[in-house]
Amino acid sequence: MRQIELLDDSPEKPQVVIVRNCFSESELDLIWKEIDFLQPKLQDASKTKSSLKEDGSLKKKNKGVFLNQVYGNNDLYSKSNIIRIFTGLYSYDIVNSLLRHYTHFSILTRPIAISALLTYYENGDYYESHKDYSSLTILGYFFREPKSFSGGDFILNDWNISIPIENNMVIYMPSHYEHEVNKVVMKQSKHGYSRYCILQFLT
Repeated sequence: MRQIELLDDSPEKPQVVIVRNCFSESELDLIWKEIDFLQPKLQDASKTKSSLKEDGSLKKKNKGVFLNQVYGNNDLYSKSNIIRIFTGLYSYDIVNSLLRHYTHFSILTRPIAISALLTYYENGDYYESHKDYSSLTILGYFFREPKSFSGGDFILNDWNISIPIENNMVIYMPSHYEHEVNKVVMKQSKHGYSRYCILQFLT
């Protein structure tokens, strides 16, 4: 059953919401089929709009692909199960629940533009502290179980809060928060068995 959790319901703490057991088994099956389809299309970090350090080098080491590039903007909703399923994250019940606590999430009632990115982190991959250039970021985490890696956790730098990721977990976050992904360490080198994240950037 879907569980919605506020990270901390106080003004001085981050306005972050965690949803555990977010998707049903049938939804997960469709998500994994599309992840497997997209896996060969993943690109190096330089191709997925990485944040940069002052010297111009990349802040991240991972692979990813924008779903808009694969399907095209016009066919995105008709061809991508992931996009259709993630639309449920703006459902009336979820949005109303969030708005009781955080007015920032009002954008979920009227998103103007949505960009979706699938990322994959294998052994040694990471993303240093950065901000997203949108209004709201939604992150969905997926990995095959039993879990075969450590690290790859989601860190809110301004509060020094580390959130261990779980399979089938979603995080809602204002995009301007500084955040990072610490280094992934795989217990065994088995391609495709590490940390996937599907990100939606709403403006």
